[in-house]
Amino acid sequence: MAAICCVCLISLSNANAMDWRRLESSALNGSTISLDIDSFTIAANAYVIASLLFDYKTVETSGDASYRSEKRRTHFDCRDERLADQTIVRYAGAAGHGEVVASMSRTSAQAEAEIGAMDPGNPEHALILVVCALSTIDQH
Repeated sequence: MAAICCVCLISLSNANAMDWRRLESSALNGSTISLDIDSFTIAANAYVIASLLFDYKTVETSGDASYRSEKRRTHFDCRDERLADQTIVRYAGAAGHGEVVASMSRTSAQAEAEIGAMDPGNPEHALILVVCALSTIDQH
């Protein structure tokens, strides 16, 4: 069964005039994903590029890094329901606060070369559907 998300307005203290919207789903187990509506751009290849903020309910680990949140710049292929991250910055604190404990960055071309499909039950698949729907609304 596909994850169901609802979009609600959220005000984050570090939003810096960005229009963050929180996506909620039972599949996220108390964690949240917010997206910056103002960050949407449409690339020449019709991919939607958007900024995301992941806030985890518990501390996550990757390698030696422990983190509570991460900001991503992600490419979405709406036609084929695929995505790839261009940048990821992981923070020790919630909502993109605290020390940067890890980061990854690549060019748009490198990100698009790694673009991959998500399983329909995966929360990131639901994220693709929401971002693509909102980007279509934003263009009108």
